[in-house]
Amino acid sequence: MAQKLKFSPSHSAKWMNCPGSLALCATLPPQEYSKFAAEGTAAHEVAAFCLENGQEACEWVGEEIEVDERIFKVTEAMADHIQVYIDAVRGDMKENGVVQADLAVEEKFKIQLGTELVSGTNDASFSSPFGKMYVYDLKFGVGTYVEVVENTQLMLYALGAMDAAEWINEEVEIVIAQPRYTREDVPAVRRWSITSDELKVFKVLVMDALVACKKKGAKCIPGDWCKKSFCQAQGICLAVKEKALAVTGGMQPPATLTPDVVALVLENANLVYGWVKAVKDHAQRQAIDLGVVPTGYKLIQKKGNRAWMDDLLVENEFEHELGDKIYDKKVKSPAKIEKMVGKDRVAPLVSRPDKGMELVRESAKGDAVNPGGVFKKLKKEK
Repeated sequence: MAQKLKFSPSHSAKWMNCPGSLALCATLPPQEYSKFAAEGTAAHEVAAFCLENGQEACEWVGEEIEVDERIFKVTEAMADHIQVYIDAVRGDMKENGVVQADLAVEEKFKIQLGTELVSGTNDASFSSPFGKMYVYDLKFGVGTYVEVVENTQLMLYALGAMDAAEWINEEVEIVIAQPRYTREDVPAVRRWSITSDELKVFKVLVMDALVACKKKGAKCIPGDWCKKSFCQAQGICLAVKEKALAVTGGMQPPATLTPDVVALVLENANLVYGWVKAVKDHAQRQAIDLGVVPTGYKLIQKKGNRAWMDDLLVENEFEHELGDKIYDKKVKSPAKIEKMVGKDRVAPLVSRPDKGMELVRESAKGDAVNPGGVFKKLKKEK
């Protein structure tokens, strides 16, 4: 293949169920590192340091962590969430008589699976003298529930931990800590065990999946894994398109649908939602990066709220004249002070943040902007 496929454990649910997904994703530009992913990385850094150095997460409150040119300040809430994970690891260590020196933190691994080498990093793991291997994963996401049972990502992490321990353990306990997912009936710390023999069977299944992914013309098979794995190719995947259109074909009123059709729609709702969102995201990237704008749409400049460039300059300008009127515990907004002194005096002290561009219908408010190239209109198929 022109581009080497990347068998990431975090995307394993996708490529183990949809062999053609990796080749399709390889045709797309790399995804941007989102602020949510960066925040998760910051939380992992704090958690790892605490586990390695015997600290509590609360000791980091107020500290700033830089990830991918973004700054995250550790708040009390963030520290409390991280502590849930730390307590889970330390509680198991105490129960199993494991000392600090036997805990592996952020340990990289490589698993030889046939001709492929799959690599990853375990958040934390240790081998218990009572026969179990413990493998931990901190999930800092809020909106998407992560299932621990038969979680292929964590099972690959378990393979890495077992390889490192030379398979001396008879069982692996996989532990997910997702403290920010707040549904009342879902515990923040979830556990699932698998025997070493069952893990070896899984290893064979992974090798079969790797072979299937590398076959020429490997097919895409849509399913829940498309949305749950945030597959970036959903917007251009013909298999997803066909499945979504088959489910929504006719767009009949809900009251006219048979129970079987209702069940089909509900079963594939995530797939349809994911496809529609992926199409929109793909269209917006094409418009911004390449100037290719769908017929009937345009790019407009999103407007941010005005903000003072320097609070001290504003205070020097208005405080002697207006006194405490310029304060709302902090300097008032440009709009509020503008009402008191007029636009001319405020204008030199404000700026509008660049919030990027947004793809909207041509009938929407805002002037069309050119991102740097000549716009090309996608013509409707005849």
